[in-house]
Amino acid sequence: MLAVAQGHRLHGLFELGLRTGLRKGELLCLRREDLDAGTASIRRTLQRTRTGGLTTLLAPATTSAPNGAFAASTHAGMADASANCGSALERRARLTARVAKLAAAGYFAPLARQIGSLGGCARPIRLTGHRTRLDTATGQILDHLESRHLPAGELLVRCGNRRTTRCPACSTLYRYDTYQLIAAGLRGGKTVPTSVSTHPRVFATLTAPGFGPVHNQPGTAPCTCGTRHADGDPLLGTPLTPQRYDYTGAVLWNAPAPAL
Repeated sequence: MLAVAQGHRLHGLFELGLRTGLRKGELLCLRREDLDAGTASIRRTLQRTRTGGLTTLLAPATTSAPNGAFAASTHAGMADASANCGSALERRARLTARVAKLAAAGYFAPLARQIGSLGGCARPIRLTGHRTRLDTATGQILDHLESRHLPAGELLVRCGNRRTTRCPACSTLYRYDTYQLIAAGLRGGKTVPTSVSTHPRVFATLTAPGFGPVHNQPGTAPCTCGTRHADGDPLLGTPLTPQRYDYTGAVLWNAPAPAL
């Protein structure tokens, strides 16, 4: 990758990013005084705002060494945060090294396309095996796919989870789709005629049957398990006793639900 970027005016920035694993926002906020004795001190980062603009955020003082070894330091009282930041930089450096190896072998572009198709899904479903499509009339093989031949060695598909705590990207897509579905039913669009805007409006909700008790936040009282779950707790919505939860019923109920 560095050989391809040789001669580019930002070659030094590319090399620093590959060797340290810094994010783009951190690289773009580096100043001359942040570079000293072969290390880069990360004091700020650049982030995009919801309106499409850019804003600079101050970050804990973190030092990254171009040889891949990272040491974190921060203000008094933030030692734990500093250690987490350092370990994150180390993981990023290892990931960067793997990406560089994939690029050198010619696998980076196909892998990037495969991951890009997930739309930012945080928990993609990993499928292994093969799929063959046949022409039912002639028996001719239309296409054949084996997961082991894919760049990731697996077929990755979006999880489609509606809970933000599980997957922000898929839950956001679900929220947007729900809005568009309701809006089309009220004013038309999306193949729905605009004449529906003159129809009586009834907002009906269909509640699925219970398949078993789950971890929840029942107002001010604790959950049945005895714990007061905080917002974002990954246990929320999961079965209290997985052995007694009706997974089969949940699957059979949700499978035809889109037809509603």
